[in-house]
Amino acid sequence: MKLPTQFFSRSLPFLPIPSIIDSLKRYLFFLSPLVSPVELNEATRHAADFVVSKAANDAQADLIKHARLVRSSESYLSQLWLNSYLMTRTPLPIHTTPQLTFRDDTSHSLKMRQAARAADLTHAAARFCLDLAAEAIPPPVFHTRKISSSSLIHDIASYLPSAIRSPAFFLLGAYPLDVSQFANLFSSTRIPRRNKDELKSHWALWPLKVGDVIEPPPRHILVLRKSQCYTVNVFEKDGTASPPDVLEARFEAILADKDITDNRPHHSSPIASLTSADRDTWADARSELLLDRVNERSLQLADSALFALTLDETSPSKLSDVSRAMLVGDGRNRWFDKSFNLVIFSSGKAGLAWEHSWGDGIAILALFEALFKSASDQSPRRPSFTRSSSSSSSSSSSSSASSLPQDVSRLQWRLSSSSEASIKEACVAIDELTSKLSLSVFRSNLLPRAATKKSGFSPDALLQLSLQLGYSLTHPEQRTSPSTYEAASTSAFFHGRTETIRVASPESHAFATTFRSSSASASEKISALKAASARHRTSSIDAASGKGCDRHLFALRSQRSLSSAPLFNDAAWKTWSTIRLSTSTLASPALEGGGFGPVGPDAYSVGYGSSNEGCHFSIAWWNGREDQVDGKRLKKGVEEALNEISTAVARK
Repeated sequence: MKLPTQFFSRSLPFLPIPSIIDSLKRYLFFLSPLVSPVELNEATRHAADFVVSKAANDAQADLIKHARLVRSSESYLSQLWLNSYLMTRTPLPIHTTPQLTFRDDTSHSLKMRQAARAADLTHAAARFCLDLAAEAIPPPVFHTRKISSSSLIHDIASYLPSAIRSPAFFLLGAYPLDVSQFANLFSSTRIPRRNKDELKSHWALWPLKVGDVIEPPPRHILVLRKSQCYTVNVFEKDGTASPPDVLEARFEAILADKDITDNRPHHSSPIASLTSADRDTWADARSELLLDRVNERSLQLADSALFALTLDETSPSKLSDVSRAMLVGDGRNRWFDKSFNLVIFSSGKAGLAWEHSWGDGIAILALFEALFKSASDQSPRRPSFTRSSSSSSSSSSSSSASSLPQDVSRLQWRLSSSSEASIKEACVAIDELTSKLSLSVFRSNLLPRAATKKSGFSPDALLQLSLQLGYSLTHPEQRTSPSTYEAASTSAFFHGRTETIRVASPESHAFATTFRSSSASASEKISALKAASARHRTSSIDAASGKGCDRHLFALRSQRSLSSAPLFNDAAWKTWSTIRLSTSTLASPALEGGGFGPVGPDAYSVGYGSSNEGCHFSIAWWNGREDQVDGKRLKKGVEEALNEISTAVARK
């Protein structure tokens, strides 16, 4: 029996609030390899004062009280974490918009035609949307034993009272995951506002209370091609997903639209570039656009679209060029506010980028894998340029182009001189931003996943340690470890988001020091590697179990009474909170690669992963500070580290 999507939702445990003393113990432990002894002593004194202070204990009590008040709808961190995104004023592209790239569909060349690939993926997304509304998407569960995934167990589970479903699965070594983020996958958008944005959903996916009526989802998606925006209906009048061949004809009509193929001057302003601007600038420009009813209608259609899809005219082939194009392109044909933006290049290569405030990897990976599988299952089709659908009427503002079929409309804009100037400024700004971004993407056949596990090591631990050693080799002048972030999902909890795995530890520091020593023996190296790997595994489990310290300290520091506390303002805290290595990984057979932008001027961002063929890394950094940050040097350091670690594992 298939379990409904929200089967476990009301039985998931609540995200725990650690004690102040436990969080400070973890803080000081993971701080120790990052700072000097003098700075560590100062931080220890400040921590001792903090743990007994009335302000800190009052703030802790407030967090606990708040958690009790909101526990039926969110976690104690939910709004604080969401607000941290919505109040950020930097542009969305590169700064906070990750990307994932699909593996090519090599089963038949016809399937890699741009319109065909777009149609197959869009049809898959429309079906996923309908299944989500019907709660027909299986609830995600992390299984540690095969028995928990059997159909018999699911049949038995269907009779369990809602309150004990998750605890019953825990006993079988299975951990149901939160699905609350799925509600923002479709028809949600981030509206720019002065000082703080608004996350707006245009479709109530699931009823909030008994008796609520769920409206059908909007029928259209937003399609971007060159400087133009279109709406394309993806559902038929009867509510079913439009077939792939019908969608393909609609996309072919956009690719053949004379107004963009002829480059007519009155359509030269790329309105979508405004979504790449800093948030206050875009908020002001949007307010100007909304003064005209034509623009207001077009913005309503963009905001309510199920998602955005870009028919990109480029066809990057180098790994680094693909990553750059997926992250930002030229900034003129992406709608960065949307929940996610599918990107289809002229070569048929595809991927997606998503707006990060609403969700993390758990929801987007479920969608990503479903799209890849569904699209892969489609049969190849011969191109047909004459087909179009007239089975339903357009939900969009009218278009003057008679060449477009009934279910495709070009959005209309009436731009004032002020809006035209804003668009030009946005184009200049995104060009300047992208010119500062450097990327290095590479693969290695070392440390393949299955072989690494067989040797008794965690693949993630060894790849993270290769980054620690690689950084140490790249920056030999630094005696301390880099403050390192790895994302851990806390989706095993009700409305869980993420926690930080603090990769840099006393054990990882000793490991890097040992491997760099010319006098260290093979046995000393493998001993250091085992200790560091074991620490990483423990840290990862703690973070996923709600036993990290970063999010708790973030919540405490967010309280006005504690923002000026010495603990959060000394030199050690500055080092701790200035991330030098920001890392994240996702594993999937659908995934060719992924990445995200650097989180600071002196930081590297690293998207990485492993498979049975080896491992891959996508390093991003801001150029112009090669004395401090140089991804090309880091790449060489990581490659050397991979060799060193592989050699040590082989001698084990």
